[in-house]
Amino acid sequence: MHKGKRNFFAIVLTLLVTLGLPKLQNNERADNVKAATSVTLYLKLNNNWPVDNARFAAYVWAPEAWYDLTLAEGETDIYQVTIPNNGQTGLIFTRMTPDSPLNNWDNKWNQTSDLELTFPMENNMYALNEGAWGNNGEVIGYWTNYIPPYIPPVSSEDPGSEGEDSSSEGIESSYYVLHYWRNDGKQNEYDLWLWGEGQNGKAYEFNTSDDYGITLRAHSTFFYGDKYLNLIIRTKGSWAKQTPDIQIDVEEYPLVAGERHFYLVDMETTVYKSATEAKGEKILGAKFTKTNTISVATYLEPDTFKVVVDELPIKEDSALATYKPAEYRWNFTITLDTVIDVTKLYNVKVTFKSGVVKEKLANLEGLFDDPFFVENLTYEGSDLGVTYTPSASTFKVWAPTTQDLKLRIYDNGTPVRVNRTKGSDEFVEHDFVRADKGVWSVSVPGDLHAKYYTLVATNSNGTNEFVDPYAKAAGVNGMRGMIVDFAKTNPTGWGDVNFSVKKPTEIVPYELHVSDLTADSTWNGSEWKRKNFLGLIEKGTMYERNGKAIKTGFDHIRELGINALQILPFYDQENDETNMEFNWGYNPKNYNVLEGGYSSDPYNGLVRIQEFKRVVQAYANEDIRIIMDVVYNHVASISQHSFTKLVPGYYFRFNLDGSPRNSSGVGNDTASERIMMERYMVDSTYFWATEYKLGGFRFDLMGLHTVDAMKSIMTKLKTYRNDIIVYGEPWNMESGDGMLSPKKPYAIQSNLYQVPGLGGFNDQMRDAIKGDSNDTSRGWVQMGASEIYDARLNKIKDGLMGKTTNGSSDPIQTVNYVSVHDNLTIYDKLYISGTKDALFGVEQIKKQAVQAEALSLLSQGIGFVHAGSEILRSKPLGNGRFDHNSYKSDYTINSIKWNEKYDNLDYHNFYRQMIALKVHAPAFSLNSRAAIDNGAVTLSAPNKTTIKLTYSASGDTYTIYHFGVMGSTTVSDISGQQVVFDSSKTLTPGSVINSNPRIPGNSTLITRNVRDRGPNDPTMPAILDYEPFVPPITEPDPYDDGTSSSESSSMPPSTSLPDSSDGTSPDVSAPSGGETSLPPTSEGEGTPSESDKTKKTIIIVASSVGGTAGVGAILFFVLRFLRKKP
Repeated sequence: MHKGKRNFFAIVLTLLVTLGLPKLQNNERADNVKAATSVTLYLKLNNNWPVDNARFAAYVWAPEAWYDLTLAEGETDIYQVTIPNNGQTGLIFTRMTPDSPLNNWDNKWNQTSDLELTFPMENNMYALNEGAWGNNGEVIGYWTNYIPPYIPPVSSEDPGSEGEDSSSEGIESSYYVLHYWRNDGKQNEYDLWLWGEGQNGKAYEFNTSDDYGITLRAHSTFFYGDKYLNLIIRTKGSWAKQTPDIQIDVEEYPLVAGERHFYLVDMETTVYKSATEAKGEKILGAKFTKTNTISVATYLEPDTFKVVVDELPIKEDSALATYKPAEYRWNFTITLDTVIDVTKLYNVKVTFKSGVVKEKLANLEGLFDDPFFVENLTYEGSDLGVTYTPSASTFKVWAPTTQDLKLRIYDNGTPVRVNRTKGSDEFVEHDFVRADKGVWSVSVPGDLHAKYYTLVATNSNGTNEFVDPYAKAAGVNGMRGMIVDFAKTNPTGWGDVNFSVKKPTEIVPYELHVSDLTADSTWNGSEWKRKNFLGLIEKGTMYERNGKAIKTGFDHIRELGINALQILPFYDQENDETNMEFNWGYNPKNYNVLEGGYSSDPYNGLVRIQEFKRVVQAYANEDIRIIMDVVYNHVASISQHSFTKLVPGYYFRFNLDGSPRNSSGVGNDTASERIMMERYMVDSTYFWATEYKLGGFRFDLMGLHTVDAMKSIMTKLKTYRNDIIVYGEPWNMESGDGMLSPKKPYAIQSNLYQVPGLGGFNDQMRDAIKGDSNDTSRGWVQMGASEIYDARLNKIKDGLMGKTTNGSSDPIQTVNYVSVHDNLTIYDKLYISGTKDALFGVEQIKKQAVQAEALSLLSQGIGFVHAGSEILRSKPLGNGRFDHNSYKSDYTINSIKWNEKYDNLDYHNFYRQMIALKVHAPAFSLNSRAAIDNGAVTLSAPNKTTIKLTYSASGDTYTIYHFGVMGSTTVSDISGQQVVFDSSKTLTPGSVINSNPRIPGNSTLITRNVRDRGPNDPTMPAILDYEPFVPPITEPDPYDDGTSSSESSSMPPSTSLPDSSDGTSPDVSAPSGGETSLPPTSEGEGTPSESDKTKKTIIIVASSVGGTAGVGAILFFVLRFLRKKP
């Protein structure tokens, strides 16, 4: 077809759409993808409510409405109701008279209490307590998770999407029946947290009982994958007590009459196959406590024991056991005649009084801190993992307690059970050779670049295949490590990537999740980059309303003026990378591997590497360093992590009873007091910093790590770049008492002075400014003078002077902030506390949000900004409620809504001004205690709601006033000074004051001496206004060739690669298939053809007006016509 005809069709369609369809009103928020419009809730009856043929209803309010309940399909005592998800605050279930179909309070017999609804509903069924009626609105039940009965599909066709089948072959679907019993009889006080493979977990109540105990019956199709089921036993509805995560290989449990049965006892991590096995003779534990001593615990009384090594008995005798009734176990000790040979397996066989014989391998947990182990079996080298050369690759593994170790080399990084079409399980196996210090090694000849590998270890945990914990790349879902020539992953110009040297106090970290920048529909960039690494650097995106627009995404960050981007965890996480659910990422799987779910192709481990390097490069070109959020304090799964499978028990903290330590609150804590864990953290951070040219690290729950570990990390990182910035959460969460591993000083606030240069978040100033992070308590910016006590004001004063109350007094160790990813956003926090009792209006609360940030960001010390704070970011749940813990909430909650920037552009300008001062004005970034205390900074508080400071440096003296909740104040000591910042907008930035201005409350005013600072003063950025809208030039998905994903390769062979910095092309070819490559690196590559442009124009026009059936029909015929013509 001729170009003119194609354009004619586009014009005709545009006219039809423009004339025939209604446009959105300016204030319509069609840009946000909202949650489901309705929600189904369930009511589980007790024996009382069904009597007398009662019927059941639900009353909701805001808006007020009644709904009938109907019996749920396949149920006998569970009813359901579907209500609109339009922000109801609550619900009441009612028992109604059957004599009338009308729902009203006159026809009500009984009712529940007021039930608050919080969307999204994790628990969606209200279960009535047995024997309860509900006559006076009292609490008569509890929320739990509804498990629907399994209804077989009508068709036997595989429901997998687009031909991709992630299930395993030969594993028949079935009911999972989980049985639970406790020796103390308190099993009803516990529930289960269950999840499949790469799936977020949910709480499940036991729903019936049997002769064994209580049971839960759920169908296997409720869980992702069909090979593994994961569970945690925990106190009902809380995490007060919990087991570590337990993984069940379901094939190991017999399938009988469509059911697989799993038997659980107390807080044991063993899952038994029968009730007899669970309550019968068993060895609960066997471990070395000294080099010649084994401690054994059994459930029933033992008679004799035998220790077997290499199939020969080395010790046998009577078991002189003592019963411990509080622990429901028998304990006895075995003393060997010789010290342990760690290259051997010690098998403990126990004969019980009944004559039954059980056996268990003794582990070495009790020896890890013995001088014998530390001196003889730990390794100082930094070459663990794989060392690649084109002629051979050498693999080194520290595994002193492993008896046999093998290496498997794969051409394919995808196991068949993950994807039968893309995957392959063929491998070549090699034997490791054991050397000194517990290190095993093997060298494999040939060029192994882009091949994958795993380890197979035999130790006290049995024989397991797993990914090398030192792997630096991996295939899909991090299940196989990858061998990489990293030089081949460098994008063009990588050798020139750098950013300016900065003092710590000049660095302003901007905290962002990879997906948050682009997940919302108000971001209009390339769809295939949405939520991914490359979305972080797409230019030209805008949000438009009435022809006026604002910059979004990458351009917004560039415009903001920050010089450091702190990204929430982007290492490999425990998830399904092919079907990503939102998660903050504090669930580590492979510490040294990039997260594949943020790449455009998770199946090819090379793609994520170059795409992330392009992110680092693009930000470095803007003089913005990348700061990595690291989570070495715990892992997603202690039982399934490579640490446990390689050296069982070594890398984690355990209580004296053998249970995992849980100071982190997620079921396990790593043991940085042990030298090999400390060295792992050192090696890992140094790899990330040097290979990806990072500018810093943020340590999650840093207070769980030892001072020694953080010292070692800092020392090593400084050899790479002296201005690298390292800071973390210095919370005091661990006493060190009652642990198997030794107690050492931790990197908490009061110990930071022991690690020069290590920063810690200042929560003292944070809470003093805004109140508690998640409740309606108020802080200084919302308090009258009579409510402000000296202790609160002093914490703010300390923060302003670059120190933390009861913590560090060094400004380079003080990270001041008022909002981060967890807890409520600063705006949401101040909204709930400010609107309580109608104290403040919305406009006043917005001013308070800016002032809170001004107090923090413009203090001495390190300033810190949570992404979206500058546009008053909010995470609303409806009816004045906000999400304070959105770690796995939907993208619609977590995404940055760019319409909020449009609505709050003035506040965005305030932030630009503040950041410019912090980054470019030396007076705001004094780098030592002496520099601050020698007169360069003065602070006074004329009254409880007024704080005055002066900052002096490099010929400038700034006067800063923070006016709290008060009326307007006359300022009489700034005449003749230049206005730099005025959050009240009373004075114009750049003007010189010639009077005594009156400044309203909740305002921050900054002035300075007048002098010539040149035409391009970076401390005074221009005030931004709305811009003309320019549609972005989006890139087509280079991996979409029009076929289903099961038929196409992971990357198209037609896409060309950029040149690498060494003059060679980055090789991202998948060795299992044809030549494949990365998407183009420059904006000029991958330009769509003329016909593609015409099609895209039609689609944009149609989508901009909401899309109707008429538009759909027109699109169908026009596009069909276009395809038919040459």
